[in-house]
Amino acid sequence: MKIKKASEEDIKSVARVYVDSWMTTYYGLVPDDYLNRLTYGEAEKKWAHFLNSEKESFIVTVK
Repeated sequence: MKIKKASEEDIKSVARVYVDSWMTTYYGLVPDDYLNRLTYGEAEKKWAHFLNSEKESFIVTVK
């Protein structure tokens, strides 16, 4: 496993983990309507925005 600064090529994977983890972790804790509106495409846009506009970078782990 390797830890590295996130890049554009990581966005799809980060978005998938984000959406999938919300769907499994928060099922029954937050309204289903909210979870059902989560999409990979919207999550990709959100994480790309973070990557491109935040002062601080974020990291990812890769195999």
